[in-house]
Amino acid sequence: MPITVRTGSALKALFGGEREIKAEGASVGELLESLKVRDRICDDAGKVRRHFNIHVNEGEDIRLLDGLDTLIKDGDTVTILSANAGGGEGVKE
Repeated sequence: MPITVRTGSALKALFGGEREIKAEGASVGELLESLKVRDRICDDAGKVRRHFNIHVNEGEDIRLLDGLDTLIKDGDTVTILSANAGGGEGVKE
């Protein structure tokens, strides 16, 4: 069973217009790599950009866990949201 990735309407363009998709990865960083969105969500230093919030299983923000090294497994849900007011200004097409 793959990992469910959910996003808000501001970021659905990153996922082909879908707000929920399935993906694979052993960590949040691997998941972002498999989705080919890591470079859009992370800065040049490899950290999640401040205007993105990523949660695993509706729990705490990964910044309060192990960051991109936060482990995930089949059946988990990862939610990626834009913290920008007014939409996804931080997302470049």
